[in-house]
Amino acid sequence: MKRLLTTGLGICFLFSAWTQDLKKDLDQMRRQYEQIDAFELHLAYLAYEDHQSSKVQDQTEAVYIKKGNQYYTRVYSVETLVNERYVIALDHTEKLFMIDRRPKDGSKVEMNTDGLGNVIDELAAKIEQGGPVIARKEYAESPGGLATHTIWFNQGPYTKQEITYKKSSYLLQKNTVYFREEQEMEEGKPLTKPRLEMVYRKFDESPALSPDFFSEERFVSIVPNKSLKLKLKYTGYQVINHLWKQDYRDYYSH
Repeated sequence: MKRLLTTGLGICFLFSAWTQDLKKDLDQMRRQYEQIDAFELHLAYLAYEDHQSSKVQDQTEAVYIKKGNQYYTRVYSVETLVNERYVIALDHTEKLFMIDRRPKDGSKVEMNTDGLGNVIDELAAKIEQGGPVIARKEYAESPGGLATHTIWFNQGPYTKQEITYKKSSYLLQKNTVYFREEQEMEEGKPLTKPRLEMVYRKFDESPALSPDFFSEERFVSIVPNKSLKLKLKYTGYQVINHLWKQDYRDYYSH
């Protein structure tokens, strides 16, 4: 693992923890993402069987798109769309289509993903807990204008976490977590303590989107309080419809 990081990040120059304020950097990262009105992010999830392995055991790519207060995500076989009126989710493996109205009472709707705010928020919460949780911290700068915070934990699901970002923009480049507990990475194989890397492969602040990209009509035709009809390509999907009544679920096959 040491060799892999050296190859990928170049020679790192280490500083003691006090030379760089981790909480301050996390706050700046959060503000940076909140200030960006539109973006398209491609995030690769790379799973390794242990903390040292350089062989990828499993991988997948997720897509996160934002424009104003509208969002789209695709992770594994699940698509989620949030536009001005609706919240829609499709599970293509289970063949499920779910729809609800977007809250009008001021409730905040955001992308819920490891790739953006959650990484920052979860780590910031651990920092607030202080001593009992965090064993030590280390800050490093590397060629290419990159910086990395490494945090060792006394407790919790991870023994260590590494967050790499661009110093000039505070945009995340990679988030790596080292699991504390042994897990089954492959059926029939011994349990290991895996490592998960989340690599930010594409970040475009001017995504080329079709005019109807955030329209619910790409998936479904809706006549308010009367009917809901899925597009032909989703024939056979089970529908979970929260539109007509607040506390009523309409389950049926389409």
